[in-house]
This record gives sequence, C-alpha cells and structure tokens, in this order.
Amino acid sequence: VCGPSSQFLSAGRPLCGLRVHGVAGVTHISELLSRSHPTEVRAILVHYLGLLAAGTFTAPMSALSPLTPHLLESGDSGLVTVLWQELQLTSEPSRLFTDLHTLMKRQRLTETFYKAVLQMIIELVELQIDGVRVFARFLLQMENWNYNTEVPVLFERLSFLPAFLCLSPFASESFEVAEELFPVVDNLSPEEVLMSHRVIHTALDVARDRQYQLLYSLLREPQCRPEVLRLLWRCCRLGSSRGQMQFDESSALSEGFLLNLQATLCKLAAKIPLDKVDRAFLLRPDCPFPIKDDDARLMANAGEVAAWRGELGTEAASFNTQGFFLAAYAHHIGLIATLRKHKRRLRNLREAERILDSGEQAQNADRIRTFLNSQKRAKLCDQAAIYHESLLRDAMFYYDQLADWLLSLLQYGEPQQCKELRSLPEFFLEDMCELLVLVIEFQPGYFKQTPVPRCFRLVIAALSHPYPLVRNPHLVSKLVEILFYLDPTVQPRMEAQFQDLVMQQWSLDGLVTSLLQFYVEVESTGSSSEFYDKFTIRYHLATIFHSLWATHLHREQFRRQSQNPVFVRFVNVLINDATYLLDESLGCLKRIREIQDLADSGFQGCTAEQQGELKQELNNNERQVKSYLTLSLKTVEMFNYLTQELPRAFMNGELVERLATMLNYNLKQLCGSKCNTLKVRSPDKYGWEPRSMLSNFITIYLNLAAQPEFQEAIVNDERSYSESLLPQAIERIRRAGIRSEMDLQVLERLRKRTDEIANARRQVDLDYDNAPDEFMDEMMFTLMSDPVELPTGQILDRATIRRHLLNSATNPYSKMPMSESDLKELPELRNRIAAWKAERDAERRGGARGEPMQH
Repeated sequence: VCGPSSQFLSAGRPLCGLRVHGVAGVTHISELLSRSHPTEVRAILVHYLGLLAAGTFTAPMSALSPLTPHLLESGDSGLVTVLWQELQLTSEPSRLFTDLHTLMKRQRLTETFYKAVLQMIIELVELQIDGVRVFARFLLQMENWNYNTEVPVLFERLSFLPAFLCLSPFASESFEVAEELFPVVDNLSPEEVLMSHRVIHTALDVARDRQYQLLYSLLREPQCRPEVLRLLWRCCRLGSSRGQMQFDESSALSEGFLLNLQATLCKLAAKIPLDKVDRAFLLRPDCPFPIKDDDARLMANAGEVAAWRGELGTEAASFNTQGFFLAAYAHHIGLIATLRKHKRRLRNLREAERILDSGEQAQNADRIRTFLNSQKRAKLCDQAAIYHESLLRDAMFYYDQLADWLLSLLQYGEPQQCKELRSLPEFFLEDMCELLVLVIEFQPGYFKQTPVPRCFRLVIAALSHPYPLVRNPHLVSKLVEILFYLDPTVQPRMEAQFQDLVMQQWSLDGLVTSLLQFYVEVESTGSSSEFYDKFTIRYHLATIFHSLWATHLHREQFRRQSQNPVFVRFVNVLINDATYLLDESLGCLKRIREIQDLADSGFQGCTAEQQGELKQELNNNERQVKSYLTLSLKTVEMFNYLTQELPRAFMNGELVERLATMLNYNLKQLCGSKCNTLKVRSPDKYGWEPRSMLSNFITIYLNLAAQPEFQEAIVNDERSYSESLLPQAIERIRRAGIRSEMDLQVLERLRKRTDEIANARRQVDLDYDNAPDEFMDEMMFTLMSDPVELPTGQILDRATIRRHLLNSATNPYSKMPMSESDLKELPELRNRIAAWKAERDAERRGGARGEPMQH
C-alpha cells in the first residue's frame, strides 16, 4: 500500500501538478483496505494514509498531498470515504479540495488532465455517507468557497468554484492554446481553421458537461443550494462590467469563465417549468438580480419601477425562478458580451488594415503588423468560442423559453397594464436579437430542425401589437433587423420562417402600420450616430416592405394606410431621403471623376502632400458612394411600386411639388448637358448603373403622368424645370433603348401637357405680379391662397407651414413645439386674396377679348 505512495513523492513526479504517472498493477487502495487485515495493521494503514492526505510529509504550501495524484489516476474516491468515516479529520478533504483547486487553475484546453480533476471533484461532491453528501457540505464551509473581495479578478482567482469553470479558448486568457492551435494566422484555409475550431469545441463540450454535473450535484443538496445560488448571483454581479461598453479588461471576470458559467446555467434552465417562474421576481425589493430602478426598461420609467417595487413585499424566490433569471444575466455578460467585443475587434482589424494599406502611418508599419497578427489570432479564438454549435443551440433553446414566458405575460392584460412586462430590462430583448442575428447568419440550419422559434413570434408581437411593447427606437431597430435577416431576398433559406411570421394574424392586422410609423419616427434614435443609423434602418425597412408588398393581404394594408396621415409623413420622409442620398451619391461621383482626371494627368501641379490628400479623398468618396447608391436605389424602388398602385397618395399638396422637384433635379443630372461628369472608371465597383437609375426615375414619371397635380408640380419647379428637360430625356432614352416606344409616347404626352401649363403659368405669373405685400407669404415671399397665423404672429400660406410640420413639429421661428391645430385661421385675409386674384383673372380675360385692362 505504501510503496506506490512513496514513489509519488520522488522528484519530477506529480509535484509538478499537471501529469500523473501510475504504477502498473496497483489496485484501488480502498479495495486493499476492504480485504481482511489484522485490526492493528489496518488502523496503522488508515492513519498513515490520513497523514499522506493531510500533506504531513510535504511542505504545506509548496506541493500537493502525495495521495492526490493516486486519487486522480485511479479515480479511487472511495478512499476518501474511508478516511472520512474512520478518522473524521477535517484536514483530509480540505487539503484534497485545495489540491484539486490548485491543479485546475493550471489546466489548458489542449491538455486532457482537466477531465480527471473535474471527474474527481464531481465524484467527491456526489459521495453520500449515511444518505448525506458530506463533501458537498464541507466544500461550502471552506474559507475560499466564496472569497470575500469586491475585485472581480481576485474573486475569480481565489474563490473555489470559478477555478473549475475557467478553461478558456480566448487568446488573451490562454495564449499557449492560441499559439498551439493557430501558429500562423495568414493564408489559413477554411479547412485548417475548422479543424482547430473542432479541437476547441470538443474540449469545451467535455469540460462543460462535467462542469454542469458539478454544479447540478451541488444544487441537489438542499442545505447547499442557498449558498451555491448566493455564489452564482455574486458571479453575475461582479461580472456585470462585461455588459458595459467601457470597462477595465484587466480587472474584470474572464470571458472564458463567464462563457462556461452561461453554458452551465443554460443547461440548468432547460429543465425549469415556466409556470414556476415568479412574474414579479425582478420587482421584488430583495431581488438579487443586478439591476437598478433607473436602468433602461421596455416601457416603464424609473418612477414607475420604484412605485411598483414599493407595492411588493419580500418573498423567498424558488430555485426555478432564480435559475431562470440567472441564465438570462449569464447570457448578457457571457456570449452576448463576447459577441459585441468580437465585433469591435473586427472593426479595429479593418481599420488597421486600411491604415497599413494606405501608408498613412508608414513610420509605425511594423507595430501595426504586430498588432494585426495578434488580433487575427484573437479573432480566430473568438470565432471558436462564439460559433460553437452546442453553445448556440442551448442558447437558442433558452431564449425560446424566455420568449414563451414573455408572450405569456401578454395574457395578463394589455402591455400598458402589465407592469411585469413594462418593467423588464431592455437587454432581455436586445440580447435575444443579437443571438438571433448571429444564428441566422452563421447557423441557419438550426431553424430547419425546429418549428418557427418562439423568439420570432415575440419579434412579430413586439412590432405588430396594437399597443407598443418597446419604447426605445434603438431596440425597435434591432427587432426590424431580425425581420430583415429573415427576409427571403436577404436569406433565401429563411423564406418558410418569414412567410409563416408575416401571415400570422398580428402581422396581418398591424405590421405594415407599425413599420410605416417607425420609418417616420426613426429620424431620431437618440444615439450619436443617429443620422447615419437611420439610413441603415430604413434600408432594412425598405427591404421588408418590398417583400410584404408581394403579399396581397399586406398590399391591402398599404392601400388602407395610404388614406391616413402617417402615410403622408412616410412619403415626405421618402422624398427627404431620396433627395439627400441622390445628391450625395451624384456629388461623390463627380468628385471621383475630377480626381481620376487629375490622376490621369499625373497630378500635374500638385505637391506630394496634396497628392496624398487627393488619394485619401478619393478613397473616402469611393467608400461613401457605394453606401449612398445602395440606399438611394432601394428608396427609388419604393417610389416605383408605390406610385404605380397608389398614385393619388402622392398628390397631397405638400408632397407633390417636393416630389416633382426631386425628380426634375435628378433627371436633369442624368440627362442634362453636364451628365458626362458622372462617368467614372469601373462604375460597377461602386454599384453605379446610370441606365438603371434613369429607367427607375422614368418609371415614376410614367406612373404619375396622368395626375393633373403632378403635371402642375413639374412646371412649378423653378430650380430644375425648363421646356427642354423632358425633350432631352426622351431623346437620350430613345438613343439608349432604355424604355419601350409606348413609354416614350406617354412621356411625349406629358411633355406637351407641361408645355401648355408652362405657357399659361407665365401669363398668370405676369398677372399676379406686384401683389400687395400683405398677400405674400412671409417665409417664401410667394402669393398666398390660404393664409394662417402662427402663435408667434407670422403669417404664412398653409401649404408652406404644412411642409415644415411634416419634417419638424415645431414653430420655425421660436423652435417651440407646434401642430397644425395651433394655427389661426384668417378668413378675412383669405377672402381678400381670392377677390384680388379673381379681379386680376377677370382683367386678363377682358384683355384677351380686346377690352382695355385696368391698372
């Protein structure tokens, strides 16, 4: 019995901590002790083994107990039972647990010894003596079970349980693993990357299964459960910095620990019945969930949350409730935080590569290359951690549970009445959206194996419900993004899920209405980049609209909405966006052409510094024009199909003239005398197709050609309209063969009609010349037809102020909030203007008959 143990004490053996070499033929010591021995001999052996286990023959802090390697190699957990039962010495399990803790902190994923360490701690925790898990209870009494510190990194290093959850694939936490699996980072084939990722995934799956067994065994012991839950909540609280945009990486809990904690809690939550989850848990005064009253909620404000919290008493939360919400927060600081950090890393990589390629910082080129190599290796490790099939599958299953639970809250009343739903932290829904986008993009096969996930049903409910479920426009945009990624034109493999969702009753009743409203309201999202964000969000919406338009029932919704004020505001925003995006697109193309011409001349007359600036400007314009053209084309496409089916919706007096102005200006750019300035080399590189763009604009003209208001508005445009505009366009289209002869005939009829209107308009303008100043709009200085007075006293034409209110519900002079109901009618002035115009018209008609005109 003692021979093998003495061999373990030799130099270079298990004292190094990572590898244990066995002795052939040695059976379990517990088996030897179970054989028939004289009582005195057995007592001596047991006493000697107790001394070995306590580390009596080794320096207490410098080496492992000599018995620990034997236990790990042989799996002889029964020996610990013998020692506990016969010696009742607390030092034996304490030293053994300390040894296992020390060994586990040294493990790496690419080794296999961690399996033995995890298996031994599981067996010890599960051992029962007289029906009691004595070692599980003993473990929670150890001084370092829940180390008393508020410094996250010290808590992780010194507390007992985190050591068994810290196996990490991340380069910043396990550099040896990263270098071993990715010795080179450039020119790796997809197969090589996949092979290394599989090594990591296999190791993580084995480790996480055993980590789950360990935690589950601890929680099964009723006397241990409260302490284990207290430790888990403390992990979440100390890891909360990972859920923030800015935090100190060096002092935070490690990503590997939090990701393993999430995976373990996710497996636990999978067995929780939803009807056992307390709906009011997050509002209870004694709730351990790391959230404050003033944290962002779906609909409630801080005052409402504080009031509701005051209405509830304290109540001990069940394990089901705590386990369910622990998993939610673990995802927030685990996978979702890692995903966001990975996205930031990718942006930094792209920027560093751009700087290196452009030569902007040639003096720092070596440092940038070193940074790139380290970040590329870190990126590969991130991807191994994030794109882990079993991790994503378990996370999706949990969020399906969460979505089911949230949908059940709607059964308790409308959202404005359900305080549990209104007070839910925003990140519950935002994290779900982040995960859905990740799975749709990189693991769409998951959805073929399951029915339509309840997560998607929740997205549709949040977007379509007659009462808003979400207040934050940024979060609404995340929901829209999910629907965008489900769109079959974006992800053809998701067509079945998309059709299932948009044909649900909630979608048919309210989806179009809600999305049109959001298209208008997303003008402001509250973020510092809202000006650019709104175009991305509207691109997503435009893509969804196009697919919804193909469905008859949704097209009917568009038709009904075209009679409502929200559609007027929607069209106004379309015009605004098209005007800006097209102007920027064409402006970038002109500047690209100018710089290309300069480059052809060898940048004649430019210094080296000026040449560098011009090249940088060219890069910027090339990058911008691709985005602007993509967005502008999508916007013009919406005009195409909407004007075809709903032409009267665009004939609103405040809209039609702005629409005609936008169309005339761009038609002039594409067909006028300066259209050659838009010709650039390699136009496909920017997505620039002038023929297609011109054809799109002509489609809009054709769709609206029969509308008298549109004919008038074309001529009213003093900026771009001339009698040569349409003839030039018709001639260019005919030469290029862009449209059919039938379309050209419609354009020709439109040209003749606009010429007639222009001739009549010149005479009217002459007649109305020298109108009294009191009849003139104070902002535009044009003759009014329906004057109104603003609260600040200015008098404007109703059409003028309506155009302003479509873009901003404020008084243009005081900037104070204002609506059309605040305008004061001026019937006396309106009648005098009408009488004056009638008099001038009569004089004109009299002059036409040869009667003298009165002046």
